[in-house]
Amino acid sequence: MNKIKFKPVQTQWVVITGGPSSGKTTTVNHLKSLGFHSSPESARTLIDMGIGSGLTTSEIRRDEAKFNQSVLNIQLALENILLPEKLCFHD
Repeated sequence: MNKIKFKPVQTQWVVITGGPSSGKTTTVNHLKSLGFHSSPESARTLIDMGIGSGLTTSEIRRDEAKFNQSVLNIQLALENILLPEKLCFHD
């Protein structure tokens, strides 16, 4: 497997972490309602896209490696369009 090389970038991004149902999305949505920039949780985005296409969560997650790679691809695509100097809260 080829290793991806990343150049470190200084950002003004804040990642909200915590256990399931601990209020991460609620917190990020509240900050968004106050006018702050935010980004969605990439796995949730992927699952929502799959359900929108008629798949079940079991079907979406059947191949865990493929699921994880897809989540990473969504996150990288999102981070590539965000401005590092803008304060942004990530779910």
